[in-house]
Order: sequence, then C-alpha cells, then structure tokens
Amino acid sequence: MNRQKIPQHPLLNKSGQKVRFDIQDWGNASSYDFLKAHRHSFHEVLVFEKGKAQHDIDFTTYAGKTGQIHFVASDNVHLLIREENSKGFSILFTDDYFSDDIIGQLPFYSSNPFIQLDNRSFKTFLELATLLRTEIDNSSALSERLINAYANTLMLLLLKSNSKDFQIANNQSEHILHFKKFIKEKYKQHLTVGQYAELICISSKHLIELCKTQTGKTPMKLIQEHVISEAKRLFYHTKMTVKEVAYELNFDTPASFSKYFKSATGHAPAIYRKSER
Repeated sequence: MNRQKIPQHPLLNKSGQKVRFDIQDWGNASSYDFLKAHRHSFHEVLVFEKGKAQHDIDFTTYAGKTGQIHFVASDNVHLLIREENSKGFSILFTDDYFSDDIIGQLPFYSSNPFIQLDNRSFKTFLELATLLRTEIDNSSALSERLINAYANTLMLLLLKSNSKDFQIANNQSEHILHFKKFIKEKYKQHLTVGQYAELICISSKHLIELCKTQTGKTPMKLIQEHVISEAKRLFYHTKMTVKEVAYELNFDTPASFSKYFKSATGHAPAIYRKSER
C-alpha cells in the first residue's frame, strides 16, 4: 500500500463550492492543512503584500518578500512558511480558465518562478485585485464577464512586467504548449512520441523539429524530465519505497523504473531516495 501520497486539493471557494477561479487571503481558514507540503488540482499565483516568507516549491526554497508574485503549477509540491504579521493572497484558477498563450508564458516552470514588481506596477496590480474581489463578492448579471476581464488584465500585467522572459517563452508555438500540457496529463500512460503527436494533430517528425528548435530538447527528453521530476517529488515528500513509486508512476516493474531513473539521473533511485532523507 502506498504510504503518505502527496495531498492534492481541489479548488473550493469560501462556501466550499468547486469553482474555476477565486482569490483567497492567506489569513482565511482553509479546507486543508496548508502547513504541510501539498499540491493542488489548480494553479496558484501567490501575491506577497507585506512581510517575508520562506516558500518551498518542489526541491528549491525561495524567499518571498513584498511586491513579489510566486507561481505554483498544479503539479508542483509547495509549502509556504510566513513570518508573523506577513500579509498576502492567492489567485487560484483551473488549467482551462486562461488561454494557453497566457499561462504558457508565465514562469510556472521557470528556474525562478517569481516576478518582482516595482512599486508602481504592484500598486496597480493590487487595485485591479480589489476590483476583482468586489465582483466575486457582489455578483451581478455581468459579474462573470467582469471577473474574467479583470483576471486576464492581471495576468497581462504580469506578462508585461516579465517582458524579457515573455519574449523568450513566446517563441514556443501552440503545438509545444499543447505537448507540454498533454505530458502533464498523460505521463503515467507512457505514450510514445508518435501518440503525443497524434493528440496535437501533427507528425512525429514535425513535433521533434519543433521541440529541438523551440526548447533545445527532444520530445523524449521533455517527457523524461517530467516523469523524473514526479519521481523525485514522491521520494522527497513521502515515505514511499522505490517499489511503490515505480507502481505509482505505472511502470511494469520496479526494475524497469530503476533502469529508467538511473539512465536519466546517473543514480539508482534507492541511492537518490536515501540522500533525500
């Protein structure tokens, strides 16, 4: 039996209803224990209004401070430890709420998954967030449209503030963004490159060319990186054995998983697991 799977939580509003978008203050009571490492079935954008914090995302610790925006994707495992009297809120949304060309350009999977806004931009961001909160709390016939408009404006403001990284990321086509999305959804199925290509309606050759040109990596490398990251998350955040992780990731045998892991990392999974304890 699997031991201590990483908790994954759905997006619920303050009334306990499932929603596609919400804003929640960090001081609000949560439906789960946020003091334990966890992940969500949704994306989270954390806004640091005041004070400092330690923010663990997967295997790296980042320092949070006033004016910063942190990005946590639905498959990331994270833990936020705030200093006393710190203040902030989170913008929460499901994978289908924004268009891929917006979400694909934000630094969710960057080595530096945060943006530091200048004072003027941060003030504008908070003002827009206030307007958004008003529409969420006081619904009207046009509220949903206004919520979506304000939400998109907030994301576009972040893209503008992160313009250098945006220009680099924007070189990735919709095909690559869709490919990465499908990897995230279907990595346990161990699909071939050809099967992924069929899902995005292009040839295998075209997918290989796009990946090499736009990411500098082969499709197989991108798939492998995702599988290995998930394995490492399980080793780092749970007490699962190598055998349990192998079956959790849908490998036929622990031996085939060990071979795959060692080929990608140069280390046997048992050695890696021990080093993370």
